[in-house]
Amino acid sequence: MELAPDETSAPEKAEIGFYKKSEDPGVEAARSWMGAEPENTDTEDYFAVDLGEDRAAHIKAERYNQKIDNDSSFLWMEGSNFIEEETIEDEEMQSEYYSSFGMDTNGYTEKFHELADAYRECMDKITFTEEDGKEQAEQILEDLGIDDMGIVDSGRAVWFPKGACSEKNGLGLGSDALWQGDLDKGLPGYLYSFSRSVEGLTSVSEGMAAEGTVDSYVPPFQIETISILITEEGVKYFKWDGIAEEVRTVTENTKLLPFEKIQAKLTDQIFYWYSGKGQSANDTTLLEYDVVNAKLQYTYTTAYQEPEHAWLVPAWIFTVQESIGGNSLQNLSYVINAYDGSVIGEVY
Repeated sequence: MELAPDETSAPEKAEIGFYKKSEDPGVEAARSWMGAEPENTDTEDYFAVDLGEDRAAHIKAERYNQKIDNDSSFLWMEGSNFIEEETIEDEEMQSEYYSSFGMDTNGYTEKFHELADAYRECMDKITFTEEDGKEQAEQILEDLGIDDMGIVDSGRAVWFPKGACSEKNGLGLGSDALWQGDLDKGLPGYLYSFSRSVEGLTSVSEGMAAEGTVDSYVPPFQIETISILITEEGVKYFKWDGIAEEVRTVTENTKLLPFEKIQAKLTDQIFYWYSGKGQSANDTTLLEYDVVNAKLQYTYTTAYQEPEHAWLVPAWIFTVQESIGGNSLQNLSYVINAYDGSVIGEVY
């Protein structure tokens, strides 16, 4: 056995290599064929690099520029992708719907249920509690000096290292990545979402506005949110979207509209959405719309005569479940300004 030296050597500093973000020419060409808008990566408002010689992680950052219609954001991610349990549930809902109308002719629905169960079995192997993971995520925010953020949502997910799944936000349908993920290499964890909190109320992004809506608005940039994925190996994903700075308080102690008027606005939106389906008078198919969630939170709306700014306003957030023939089809999100009843969201 060798004795330790009398003098300890100076600790070695780990060097992190920054490399130009690798791009797949084939993917970029396919995006152009599909009519997708290319990212404006040649401006000083954009930064993207791979980390380390193995390029197992990458950083991507953007600075808000009104001329190129983007948002301020920062992303650090290790690995290739992660699949949320919520995504699996949405895909199951869709497959069940199509199957109920006899549109599944090759046993896809049964196979997808088997795949979904395999993902859930992987998620069941999480070695820490959701609360423990939340404390880790909150500690990260504290270490970074990010204040006034509240938890909005959390849920299970499976993270994949590089090469074990298709790239996040890559080509293909939303369900394609589920089939491509190698669950033997997947690592379960929790994804936590935070947003700006005002007096205990968190903020949410805009919803949808039915065609024909007169008083609807789309904010100039998205709500400030932070998403953190925690696994037993630590943080695998950190994304800060809509990075913003509070400029001033425009008004205080403003009265909210009576909830009855908000309800009337919501009813109008559901009616517009249903009318747009063009169901004929002799079609006996029953369409149902159930309000499954309603919350008073904050969101952005366009600042009057200041298009480069947004107002943070209280709003009612409704989740409406659309069902056909007793089968759930999808959830519709409506965001209604609690001050004036205007609808906040893109027109569909």
